[in-house]
Amino acid sequence: PSGGSPRGAVILVHGGGRYSGDRPTMVEGADWYRDQGFVTLCIDYTLLGDGSSEPVYPRPEQDMKAAVQWTRLQAGALGYDPQRILLHGSSAGARLAAQAYVTPGDPWFAGPDQWPDVTDDVAGFIGFYGYYDGDTLEAERYYGGLPDTGDRPATRRWVHADSVSQAVNATGPVLLFHGDVDGLINIAQTERFGAALAESGVDVTAFIVTDGDHAFDGAPHVGRVVAHE
Repeated sequence: PSGGSPRGAVILVHGGGRYSGDRPTMVEGADWYRDQGFVTLCIDYTLLGDGSSEPVYPRPEQDMKAAVQWTRLQAGALGYDPQRILLHGSSAGARLAAQAYVTPGDPWFAGPDQWPDVTDDVAGFIGFYGYYDGDTLEAERYYGGLPDTGDRPATRRWVHADSVSQAVNATGPVLLFHGDVDGLINIAQTERFGAALAESGVDVTAFIVTDGDHAFDGAPHVGRVVAHE
């Protein structure tokens, strides 16, 4: 941003069901944040079916945490407070960003592309129509098995992937959005995650968009926004 010191940094995480999408889809949002005075970073991450070995989990989560660390390392050069890093994710990107938000410093997510002496906690999270309990499309491929198959490595992946159950570890306030007629991801995902965060003492604000389907923010003239606790 131009004019004065940046207010902080925002990392934008695209959606796409964990098997598609790329960072240019978040550029419009990045431009908006820049105009509000924030440094912005749009990221790519490991996708299912892009030639990566399966199971993919937790490599995308490791990519997400590496992005947080990298952004923290740029704070001195770009002039923002390294403790003011915000995550903004949409759909699968919201799920991925939420994982980083509720697992600060968790050694289970340590990966070869991370900096061992750089923290990965964030100041807050904004999620648009996300899914937060670990369920996903092509879950068996993503996790290397289903939670009830008795495969212990797969079961451990499912446990770590549940951001709702890890809400107690969250840091900073949360802003959640979901459309009330979302035909892809049930609104209950946002409601359960928001409730778990609130029970853990997190400052949570959730907005339910009337007549809002999945990806409602890309459609013109969607219904009104209603605050929902």
